[in-house]
Amino acid sequence: MLCSLDAKCEYPEQREFDEDALVAKALRGELVTAALTVLKAWHLSGAKGTEPFGSFETWSYRIGDALLWLGCDDPCGTIQKVKAEDPKVAALTAVTAQWREHIGLQREVTVQQVINHSMNADDLRVALLNVAAAKSGTDDGLLKTKGASSMACR
Repeated sequence: MLCSLDAKCEYPEQREFDEDALVAKALRGELVTAALTVLKAWHLSGAKGTEPFGSFETWSYRIGDALLWLGCDDPCGTIQKVKAEDPKVAALTAVTAQWREHIGLQREVTVQQVINHSMNADDLRVALLNVAAAKSGTDDGLLKTKGASSMACR
């Protein structure tokens, strides 16, 4: 889940506070009472919930739905954005697309054949190097690979 905090200042790390986080401990009774009041009001409202989040059905039902009922943003609403902006997923998606275009998906190929294909297709080579660089910390790790290992993509 993605969380965005806006301190409304240029250097939030330099802010000073009159109180520290321990104030929550001092106000624990009031905070627990407020939370339970929200949960009870939501439950008594009979509001219908949303689809549960993964294997967190109880959390979705008891907490997520109550927050939505209050008018808060969906706590799970940023998941798709995070997935869509994941650089690893983007890099692997690019490899899959280029592999499909230049090699095809219904046959086995050796590493050497992949290297040979990538030498003649800049977009495939770049896609492979992006993934290889992320894994190895270099920008040319894949093309230095030798051998006749088989890679299957079915």
